[in-house]
Amino acid sequence: MHFKVSLGSELVQTFRFIHYVKAPTTYTVKLQRLSDSSKDSPLTEFKAEQTTIQAPAAESNSGTELSLGVKFEPNTIGESRAILAITSSEGVEYSCLLYGHGVAPQPQPITRIQAGKASAIDFRNPLSEKAEFAVRFDNPCFSLANKLAGLLDAGKSVQLQVKFDYSEGQSNTGRMIVTTKGFPAWVYYLHGEK
Repeated sequence: MHFKVSLGSELVQTFRFIHYVKAPTTYTVKLQRLSDSSKDSPLTEFKAEQTTIQAPAAESNSGTELSLGVKFEPNTIGESRAILAITSSEGVEYSCLLYGHGVAPQPQPITRIQAGKASAIDFRNPLSEKAEFAVRFDNPCFSLANKLAGLLDAGKSVQLQVKFDYSEGQSNTGRMIVTTKGFPAWVYYLHGEK
């Protein structure tokens, strides 16, 4: 399975397989990192939606189709590889190579902000470690109503309260730009309304 996802986003795909055993079976789901250099580090970018799959007895020689959702959520830009292994006590094994490619963050759709009111924009640290993020705006009519607190834990989300102060003759559009060291910026388009 191949995944191509921007940093800060996720993608779920379905792995399908055929169960041929003529008895009810429980399959165990495991994910293992494929990269030699980081085999001991925890596998955080791929996740299976279930750790076990209950299969009913196959009623014919055609078998029964089963499926499993696999999520890829990159924590860096670059590639990640893993093996999905689905096994049963009857000795049946299915495996699939998972190839994920994390790419630069994509610009986010327009958020509309009423003048004098703050609007919440969710931001999550997609990295595998704590990081400090900076927020800036390319239009002085937009600002943060709350201060972004220092280091943000890996995987933690915060709500950035963005406010718009209407000013005659100024543009009512802008961008919120979130940055951290060593990564491209996350860009959020903003539209202020009177």
